[in-house]
Formats: sequence, C-alpha cells, structure tokens
Amino acid sequence: MNDPACVLALRQDAGIGPVTFWRLLRRFGSVETVLAASLADLQEVSGVSLNRARRISESANAIPAVRARIALFAQKGIRLITAFDPAYPARLRRLPDAPPLLYAQGDLVLGDRPCVAVVGAHQASEAGIIAATAWAEALARRGIAVISGLAAGIDAAGHRGALKAGGLTVAVVGAGLDRITPRQNLPLARQIAGTGALLSEYPPATPTSVSRLLARNRIVVGLSDLVLVVEARLNAGGAMDAARRGMNAGIPVCAIRDPDAFPANERLLSLGAHPVSHLPAPDALLPFLP
Repeated sequence: MNDPACVLALRQDAGIGPVTFWRLLRRFGSVETVLAASLADLQEVSGVSLNRARRISESANAIPAVRARIALFAQKGIRLITAFDPAYPARLRRLPDAPPLLYAQGDLVLGDRPCVAVVGAHQASEAGIIAATAWAEALARRGIAVISGLAAGIDAAGHRGALKAGGLTVAVVGAGLDRITPRQNLPLARQIAGTGALLSEYPPATPTSVSRLLARNRIVVGLSDLVLVVEARLNAGGAMDAARRGMNAGIPVCAIRDPDAFPANERLLSLGAHPVSHLPAPDALLPFLP
C-alpha cells in the first residue's frame, strides 16, 4: 500500500498539496484508496473541490507514466523517498504539512544523531561567513549533523564548515535537484551529495521561487533539533522565517549575540531566541539537544 508511484501521482499529477494530502490519507487510509474513491466521497474532504476531485481520479490513469518518470529520476541519480518509506526522516513526521515525498541525492542517514539548522543572510558579512563556518565545523566534529538550504552566504558557509570537519550535512533546496541555485554552489552541492544528502520536495526541472524557498524552510527546521541563526537581516525574510517556524514549533532557536556585527539578531533575541557567542561553543547548545 502507498506505492511511491501512487504518492507521486497524487502529489504532482493531481497537484495535491501537503495539507490536503494528509487530510485525504486520514479519510481514506491509503493513497490507493484515495485514487479509487468516488468524486462525491473525495469532495467530503476539506479543500477538495469538484475540479480537484476530477484531477485526483484522472491521475489514477497516469500510474504507468509515473513509474516511467521515477525510472528516469533514478537514471539521474535522484531517488524518491515517500513518507511511508523507512528512509523518510522521522523528525519530519511531526510537521502538520510534512512533505508527502522527497527527491534525494546521496544518502539520508540522519538516524538518531542530533541535527542543527545553521541559517542566516544570503548577503552575509565576512564576520558572518567566518562564524557560520566555525560553528558548523565545531558542530560536525561533535557528531552533530548540519542542516541548511544551500543558499549563498551563511547557508553555504555552514555546509562548507561541516564538510571541512568531515561531518554530515544535508541541504534542502527550493527547486528541482537539477536546478541548483546559485550556480556557483554546484560544486558544493556535489560534495554534499557525496557524503550527505541533497533534498527537495519538488520534481526535477522545477525552478526556484520565493514561495518555494520559504516552503523549504519548514523542512530545514523540521529536520532539526535546534535552529542556529548566525546573521539575520531585518529586510530579508529567510533566516527570520526559519527562526519563526522553529519558535512556533517549539524547537529551540539560538542566535549569535554580537550587536556590532549582527544587529538584526537582537530582534530574534528579544523574541525569545537564546544567545550564543560568535566563537563556536557547541557545549552551549547541548542543553537544547536530545
């Protein structure tokens, strides 16, 4: 039950978003039962209009084509991990809008190890890059996985710091895995896939967008036991969005306290983020980690 091809057909061919997907699963029990349901029964689920119910029914006919698509993904080194796969990260299941499926390159082997999201501004200062690299390296040396979004600036610095330490890092992108942006991060993406994993909830050929970048933040945060904001920007929403998601989900949020170098972080600290030094001190995070 819950065949990956059926999950993909419902998610992509029928265009069902995560929240409605899980409503359908709670109502019908399995993806196969959803695809076989009558239009009338489908419309009993909140968010399913007649037009959407028709798309769900029609997507059942696309299963052979979907299987062929999955085979093409495999040829590109992209693996499909559904929420029903043992390889699916258990932490993501706590999200009310957990992605029903993930596209992955590399090995997603987080297991029970602690995970910290290292996030911050795309247009980071030199001080921010240095701090992110040092913190990620120190975390990785303690066996803590570094999660981030492969963006320019703090994200990339965090991934590089973890790789420098020979540790595990996972990058979640807001586009198809064949549409990595910025392009200068392609070599970094290959490194990450070689020792950790690249993840996306979007199929190959999907371009990046602001909405997709913000949506991927829920996965970055959902994979993590703690969010570390290195350098926020008041006029740029990425790190602030990740911090808000963490706070709303009850996940500890820490921010580097350095009013001169990172003044925007003071806003997060005033909202309840825990202060840490710009000098890496992983022991300071241990009380917040499992």
